[in-house]
Amino acid sequence: MAIQYLSEGKSVADTASELDFSSDSAFVSFFRQQTGETPGKYVGEGQ
Repeated sequence: MAIQYLSEGKSVADTASELDFSSDSAFVSFFRQQTGETPGKYVGEGQ
């Protein structure tokens, strides 16, 4: 779901909020653990 939101152009802050993370940094940490990249880098590379 996070990748879909980010691919649609939602910001990291909006995506974190939509997915009920306690903070943007918590979302970024979780995303990095799952994908090996930050959300910005992952989406920027067209994954």
